[in-house]
Amino acid sequence: MEMDMGGPGYDIGILAHVIGILLLAGALMVQVAGTLLLRQVKTIDQVKLVAGLLRRTPILFGAAGGLILISGIFLSYLHISEGGAFGWLIVAIIVFLGMAAYGSLNGRRFDKQLGAAIAQSGDKVTPELTQYARDPHQLSHAIVSGCMFLDIVYLMIYQPNLLVSIAVTIGIIGISWVMSYPTPDKEK
Repeated sequence: MEMDMGGPGYDIGILAHVIGILLLAGALMVQVAGTLLLRQVKTIDQVKLVAGLLRRTPILFGAAGGLILISGIFLSYLHISEGGAFGWLIVAIIVFLGMAAYGSLNGRRFDKQLGAAIAQSGDKVTPELTQYARDPHQLSHAIVSGCMFLDIVYLMIYQPNLLVSIAVTIGIIGISWVMSYPTPDKEK
C-alpha cells in the first residue's frame, strides 16, 4: 500500500522533524566531543571552558526533543490514518522517552559532581577534578544514548513490525551498553 501524505501540513511536519533530528544529533556530538575533551584538559580554564559548553547541551536536547515529539506525533497521526503500521512507532516512542530520561539523569549527576570538583579545586587541577573530568561512565552514557538515537533512526527508516523492532532495540542497546561500559582501572 503506497501512502500519499502530501500537502503543506505534511511537508512542514517532515521539515520540523528533520530539524529536530539534526539538533539532537548535533547535541549528542557536542556531548561526546566535550566528554572526550575533558579527558585531555591540562588547566582549570580549559576544564571550565569545556564544562561550560557541556552545561549548554540540555538546551539543545530540550529543543530537539520538543520539536521531534510534536512533529512526530503529528506525522504518526498521518501515518496511522493512512493505514501504516505502528508497531515500530510504539518502540521508537518508548526508546525516545527512555533516551531522554537516561540522558537527563546522567547529565545532571555528572554536572553536579564536576561543578563541585571545579569549585573545590580553586585555580588548579586537583586529582579529584581530574577523576571527575575523566569519568569513564560519562563517556559510556553518551555512547549508549547515541546508540539509542541510531536505533530510533533505524526504526523510522525501515519501520519493522513490533517483534522485529523490539529485538533490534534490545540488540542495539544491549551491545552498546556492553561494548561501552568501562573496565575498572588496574591499580599500579
